[in-house]
Amino acid sequence: MKRLITSALALVLAVSLAACSGAAGFAQDADFSSAIESTREEELNQAFPIVDYTAGGEPVLSLNPNGMSEEEAASYAQMVADTIGLDGSLFERYSVSASLIITQAYAVGVFRPAEGCEEDALDAVNSYVDNVKKSFENYLPDQYDIAKQAVVRQYSSGEILLVLCENAPQQADALEKALSE
Repeated sequence: MKRLITSALALVLAVSLAACSGAAGFAQDADFSSAIESTREEELNQAFPIVDYTAGGEPVLSLNPNGMSEEEAASYAQMVADTIGLDGSLFERYSVSASLIITQAYAVGVFRPAEGCEEDALDAVNSYVDNVKKSFENYLPDQYDIAKQAVVRQYSSGEILLVLCENAPQQADALEKALSE
């Protein structure tokens, strides 16, 4: 009897967690970069480039507000990927925007893991969030508070949403909505 009750509770928990994870995923042709750009303030669009990656290629800037040269843009895009720990073998594609300045906790991204790499991709994103928290914990308390509120959601399709900024839960909901339209 205890086994039956335990199994029933486990099933209820699994269903609850699946319901909390949001939609099944985003359309195959969802424009991650445009969704990020459209859901943040113009000030952020002017400050932080957006890096796009598609499997088999190199990270590139899809939004280059600072007018970087092609060489500078390529270097910056790779630096963002390296800073976040985005191993290209783990991802089919992604769009991400992040602060590389050590005085600001900011990153917003949408990631589609490569098939079979969903868990490792989620681990990479969560490790980045943990590193941001650690870097600000004893350095800038206000940025640490922002980092502690980071939202990381993984959908049943494996896709990952990262929002690490002020008002992260609201921003995550807005980004999710933009990607679902």
